[in-house]
Amino acid sequence: MRLVFNKTGYDTFIDFLKAYAIICVVIAHCFPSSLWNYCLFQVWADMQVPMFILIQVFHAYKRGTKPTIKWTPLLKRIVVPFVIIQIIILLYRLWFSGQSAYDVLISSVVYGGYGPGSYYFWIYIQVAIILVLMYPLVQKLTRRQLTWLFLFFSVGCECCFSLINLPDVLYRLLAIRYLFLIPLALIWVNEGVILNVRNVLLSILSIIAVVFFSFWKVDLEPLFYNSGWATHRWICYFYLPTLLTYALWYVYRSINKSKLSFFIEKIAKSSYEIYLIQMMVFVMLPIYRLSFIHSGVFRLISWMMLMFVLSIIGGIVMHNVLQKLLGEKQK
Repeated sequence: MRLVFNKTGYDTFIDFLKAYAIICVVIAHCFPSSLWNYCLFQVWADMQVPMFILIQVFHAYKRGTKPTIKWTPLLKRIVVPFVIIQIIILLYRLWFSGQSAYDVLISSVVYGGYGPGSYYFWIYIQVAIILVLMYPLVQKLTRRQLTWLFLFFSVGCECCFSLINLPDVLYRLLAIRYLFLIPLALIWVNEGVILNVRNVLLSILSIIAVVFFSFWKVDLEPLFYNSGWATHRWICYFYLPTLLTYALWYVYRSINKSKLSFFIEKIAKSSYEIYLIQMMVFVMLPIYRLSFIHSGVFRLISWMMLMFVLSIIGGIVMHNVLQKLLGEKQK
């Protein structure tokens, strides 16, 4: 079985994957982590950032030409919106948190910004630069050689971080834990999605690893560095570009050209803005804001629905506004 991506133009399935990933981001940030294990959330929905990295690598290398960083579009499309959202959150925290301006600013610097998932902005920038720098290596080595190279690199970093006891606050801002996804993304570029015996066995291995790291808190240092991203390790990624992608393809086929497809496309094109808006709404509207709802269960459900709607709709609106502003400037 083989699934081939469009490497010369627009691919609606890639948009579907982006929509899936950003929807899972919002769900992950409002779904109680205490319930994750009951639905194996870590397997099917907690791989949003790795999925975005796979898409980023695919777009960088799919044409077989050297990727470049277009600094002006990057600044307008990625950096400025992130800074604006962070300024809004900072002003909110200065007004309502009761902390000093110094403490608020220091916390923002240390954590790379406020809001759930704020680290992804820094991961995206690092990966974009790394993909440009390592293009000659991608051209020179085979995918198998790259896989072994990044495997040794990933294991080496895990051991190094364990030995120096790297602080979690720094580890979360480093893209190193996601670099093993680069050779895996080349599966999409060179072969598409192929379900052969090797890929299925590796997928099963990674799923077992995800389940193991989720349910059993075993100290495996220095082989695996203990961090808050236990399932975002090299051994957990094999099933993402193969088995999970193929499963999502069947979901995509079932809703493609349906009434949902238009909304899915809107979500995909607004995925970055949804990411930004969800950071803001989760900071500004914690669940205790709905304390007037006496039933704890009903309060949680209402809050989750509110967060989801505000994040998705707010992101789509923000995307449309930015498109108009940028379009006017280009003219």
